Amino acid sequence: GLFAEPAVSSFFAFIASENHMRTLVLSLVCLSLGFGCGSGGPDKFKASRPKTVPAGGVLTRKGTPVGGALITFVPKVPDGTAASALTAEDGSFEMQAFPPDSGAVPGKYTALVVKNPVDDTATATADSHDAPPPKPKKGLLPEKYGKVETSTILIDLPEEGRTDMKIDIKD
Repeated sequence: GLFAEPAVSSFFAFIASENHMRTLVLSLVCLSLGFGCGSGGPDKFKASRPKTVPAGGVLTRKGTPVGGALITFVPKVPDGTAASALTAEDGSFEMQAFPPDSGAVPGKYTALVVKNPVDDTATATADSHDAPPPKPKKGLLPEKYGKVETSTILIDLPEEGRTDMKIDIKD
């Protein structure tokens, strides 16, 4: 049509004038609008993702399985792809870089592990509403494992993947 070319060229001029992050976000929005979110058939957006490999294992603390914990793999490289998982009651986990699909991108990561008391085993007192915010140690795992700067859990996910990772929190 008559309006297609000016719209396309001004669209590209707009992208060129914006910073890299805006361009990336815009591209992702256009891709998801253009190709949908994959209902069956080949998904062009999936094809452009980095390759993922199986990544899973068991989370324990002093040898005891930890269920209901959130594990996040934070990539060591700036343009890496993070992955996360929620552990099952037996401590098992399967990382997901692109939920709902399982798998993570091979590479080196710092693993963050957080478990907050959200179930009815958490103790609440009548005066907890007036108390100051809880100290970070109120999480069910040591606070240091919840921050990239202090977590000592390093993961090296090989090209073939790894499903027998053992993450044991010793303190």
